[in-house]
Amino acid sequence: MSLGESDLRRGIAVLDQYREQIEALAQQQDLVRISLEEHLRAKETLTQYRQAGRGAEVLVPIGANSFVAAESKDVDKAEAQGAAVQDLYERLQAGAPPGPRS
Repeated sequence: MSLGESDLRRGIAVLDQYREQIEALAQQQDLVRISLEEHLRAKETLTQYRQAGRGAEVLVPIGANSFVAAESKDVDKAEAQGAAVQDLYERLQAGAPPGPRS
C-alpha cells in the first residue's frame, strides 16, 4: 500500500468519525428540543392552572398530546409544592445535601 493510499484511508476513517459525531449531536439536539417543548408545555399548564383559580375546570396534559379534564383545587398548595421542588433542585445543583428548607 502506498503512502497516498494510507493517507486516503486515514482521511476516510476521520470523516466517518466526524459523521458519527454529527449524527450523535443531532440526536442529542432532538432530545433537548423535545425536553424543552415538554418543559414549556408544563410551565404554561401551571400558569393557566394558577390563573384559573379554585374550582375551575382545566385541561391537564398527560402525554402523547392527550389531555384530561380536571378541577383545580388548592392553588396555593400546588405553588408550595413547586417551590419545594425548585428549592431541592437548586440545592442539588449547588452540591448541598438535600434536607429541610430553612
